[in-house]
Amino acid sequence: MAYLVVRDKELTYNVKLDESKEFTMGRSPANELHFDGNITVSNKHCIIVYNEEKSIFVLRDLKSLNGTILNLNRISADIALADNDKIKIGDIRILFKDGSTSNPSTKTRKVLRLAKSRLPSELDATATCVIPNLTNIKRKPTVKVFDRILLRQGDIVGSYRIMRKIGDSRYGSVYMCTIGDKSKFMALKIYNQAFDIHHSGIDEFYNILGKIIQIKSPYFLNIFDTGVHKGHCYYVMDYVPEGDLNDIIAKSAPFRESDAVCIVYTIADALREVYDSMKIVHGELSPDNILVDADSNILIRGCGISHWMKNYISESYTKGIMPWYVSPEQIEGQDPDWYSDLYSLGIIFFQLLTGHIPFPGDNKEVVYNLHLNKELPNPRSLNPNIAITDDTLSILSRMTKKSPRRRFSCWNELLQAMEAAVEKASDAEEFNFINEPVTPPRRENIDKSHAKTFGSFFGTDEQKGDGHEGTPSKEEI
Repeated sequence: MAYLVVRDKELTYNVKLDESKEFTMGRSPANELHFDGNITVSNKHCIIVYNEEKSIFVLRDLKSLNGTILNLNRISADIALADNDKIKIGDIRILFKDGSTSNPSTKTRKVLRLAKSRLPSELDATATCVIPNLTNIKRKPTVKVFDRILLRQGDIVGSYRIMRKIGDSRYGSVYMCTIGDKSKFMALKIYNQAFDIHHSGIDEFYNILGKIIQIKSPYFLNIFDTGVHKGHCYYVMDYVPEGDLNDIIAKSAPFRESDAVCIVYTIADALREVYDSMKIVHGELSPDNILVDADSNILIRGCGISHWMKNYISESYTKGIMPWYVSPEQIEGQDPDWYSDLYSLGIIFFQLLTGHIPFPGDNKEVVYNLHLNKELPNPRSLNPNIAITDDTLSILSRMTKKSPRRRFSCWNELLQAMEAAVEKASDAEEFNFINEPVTPPRRENIDKSHAKTFGSFFGTDEQKGDGHEGTPSKEEI
C-alpha cells in the first residue's frame, strides 16, 4: 500500500494512502492530513487522488497561496506520483512511497540515514527522507492533460542525455540532463506542442531564444542552447535546485522596509538592463520565476518567452500566468511590455513588505476583477505592525496603477525614487549595506556586490550548499 513519509519540523511519521478515498492536506482540521497553526500551509493546500484507469496516485494543487512543490518545481496541473517523489507544502517535507517495499519502517530508517550522511548542512535540518540516487528510479508516465512528449532516462535530445524529469506543466516539461563527461548538470525545457519542420513557430522560436541567449547578466538564469527534437522546441539552461523567491517569502516575510527595497531594486535594475539594451520584457514576472541559488543570489528565469507562447502554444496563455501577479492590460488581452513587468514587480514588492498578496482569491476571474477595478490596499491595513515610510508607499502605489501611463515613465525613474526612499526608511539607521557605512543601493555598486547581502537577509550566511543538493553523483549515473 502506498504511503507518505511526513517531515514536520523535528517529527517524522508515516501516513497510509487509501485508493478508495481522496486525501487532502492543509492547515484546516477538516483535511485528512492537517497541520494546525502552520501559516506556511493553506487551509486546503493540495490533494492526492487515485486514478483507477492509470493505476497511479495523482497530486493536485488546490490553488494554495504559495503553491505545491514537487521535486523542486511548483505544479500547475495534475501530476502522477512516482516512488520517492518529494513534495513540499509550506515548510512541510513529504516523501511519496508507492508501497513496493515490504517493510516501510525499515526502508524509512535507511532513507533517513542516507539523507543525513549525503546532504549538506544547509538541508540537514529540514530535508530528510531524500534518496540521493534519483536517476535510477523508474518513472511512471504523468497524467495526460495536453499533447505532450515523454522523455525517458537515457534519451538523447540534441547533444544532451536525459537523466530525469524535474518539472511538469500543461505546456511543457523540464528534465535534468547532462552532456559529455557528465561533470555538469543542466536543465532542459521542452514544449508539448509539436510543429512541422517548416512551421513559422520554429523560426520565431529560434529568433527569440537567439536574442535571450545573448543576455549576459549575473541576475538572469543562463540559457546557452536551443533546438528542436521531433518537432518539439526546447532550450537548455543552468540547473538551480535550491528554490525561488516564493520559498523565501513564505519563510521570512514581512521583510524590513530597507531589505525589501533592496531586493526589488536589484530585480528592477536587472529588468532595466535587458530592456534598455535589448528591448526584452519578461511578461510573466512572479516569485516563482525568481530563483535563489546556493549562494543566495537572485536569478530571473522565463524572460522574454511569453509572446511566443501566446502566439504559437496557446492563445489563452496569458490566462495561464499566475493571476495574482498579472497586470490589468494583460488581463484585457494586450501583449506585455515593460509597464506590465513594473506592475507585477509592484505586487511582489507588496508581498515582501506585508507577507500577503494584495488581491487574494481561489477563482481566477475574481482575482482578475480585483486587478482591474480595486485599488491596491494600504499595506498597513493588512499588517499594522510593519513600519513603512510614506515615500515607499508612494512608490508602491505608482508601480501598481491600473493605467500603464500613470506608472513610472521608465525603469530609471523607479530606481532613482527607490534610492531616495531607502534613505528615509524607518530602519535606515540599522541598514548595513555590505558591512559598509549606511548608503542607498546605488546602481554603480549594486551589480558587483548586492547579491552578497542576501545571505544576511535570509539568514543563510552560514548555510551554504555546494549548489547540487539532491543531485546524483557521477558514480550514481
